[in-house]
Amino acid sequence: MRARVLVVGVGPLPFEATRSNPAVGIRSWQLADAASRSGAQVDLVLMPAPGAYGEHTPRAVEERSGVRIRRLPLGSFDDWRAVAAAAGGQAHDAVIGATIHGAFAAARAVVRGGATPFWADQFGHAMAEAQVKAHSDEEDRVLRYFRRRVRRVSAIADRFSVVSRSQLFACVGELGLLGRLNRHTFGERLVEVVPCPVVDTESLRPSESDPDQQAEFVVLWSGSFNAWSDVETLFTGVDGAMRRDPRIRFRCTGGEVPGQSTGAYRRFASLVAASDQRERFEMLGWVDPAKLQSVLTGSDLGLVVEHQSYEGELGSKNRLLEWATCGLPILCNPIGDFPAELTRRGGALSFTAGSGEELADRLVWAAGNRDALQQQACRARELVLQSYRMEDTTSAVVAWCSSPCRAGDAALVRRRSLLASLADWAEALRRGLAATSRPS
Repeated sequence: MRARVLVVGVGPLPFEATRSNPAVGIRSWQLADAASRSGAQVDLVLMPAPGAYGEHTPRAVEERSGVRIRRLPLGSFDDWRAVAAAAGGQAHDAVIGATIHGAFAAARAVVRGGATPFWADQFGHAMAEAQVKAHSDEEDRVLRYFRRRVRRVSAIADRFSVVSRSQLFACVGELGLLGRLNRHTFGERLVEVVPCPVVDTESLRPSESDPDQQAEFVVLWSGSFNAWSDVETLFTGVDGAMRRDPRIRFRCTGGEVPGQSTGAYRRFASLVAASDQRERFEMLGWVDPAKLQSVLTGSDLGLVVEHQSYEGELGSKNRLLEWATCGLPILCNPIGDFPAELTRRGGALSFTAGSGEELADRLVWAAGNRDALQQQACRARELVLQSYRMEDTTSAVVAWCSSPCRAGDAALVRRRSLLASLADWAEALRRGLAATSRPS
């Protein structure tokens, strides 16, 4: 009899025609697809990411590649009660929470410290991401939001997945602090590395360059401006390069992320508006996915500029995988396992984080060395197609779904769940007391 697996994740999924293609949706489909390839019946409950669907109204129920997809109504992101209602009435042999948001919703709505084997995905290090957002917001309230999620999920999950080798060790450290590295789990592989995948290996093929377009060199920023985006260095580098080489133009698709970070994009747009080079900055906003192919093939270099942070060192970058797959040359900060590997193996140009002058130097060099850039792009494409296809990244998930199992300390899960709840209650009480003790 086929196993039945419930996956709780975040939409939209990568094949949906939406205004943006967020990494959380790619991750949710990556894990649901892996569960399906194990031979299991898969139910995928999706919480809609704020603002990602735009004017698009998603189908409530759909089946694709053997996965039955149930989408919650728009505005119900992080609503564990809606997840419980969508998943209710059906017995599942295993539960997977995709991203910390999906894992936390699954922990509250479905698992609740019960007997069902539970795989909790930590798509990027939650507390490092919280630190970046706290820096951007200039206040620390977001730390409590993520700490509660990490604490609850880590207390009861049987297996964990992360995006990088670096994050694996960070996750193991958190589990140690919570008492999960005990005599019952000795020798168990509690944490698995599941890298970001290549989503599409066929449709995003580079077109032949047009010799008539060699007079311009188009630098592309595509996707969201997150809290990690270093817009001051981005502007300084691009603006400085434009002043040294008249061929360089900047094309920007994407923008702010509703509910996450709006300041970075607005700050960059204001810097562009004040520049006497502003006519060479093409600010397109969010582009229809059907038009993205022409944007990519009409560009000469993809650019990522980020702050030096633990979020970057422990995480990954989906947009680099996409660019490498379609043969677009890349210039990035070598922060994190995948960007560092890409740079080390000659698949991308790099510059030091925070150095606008060095970024300008790299851009000017790139504009004058197109042949060398294409050689780098070929190496990057070969690397990702060898190691980062969907099926290459999820063998551990497929194996677990074929025979879901509990962690060795599963008998202690109710106690840990209770302790996590008490910790949440105590933290809320401390906040309440602190608020009432402030002078009016």
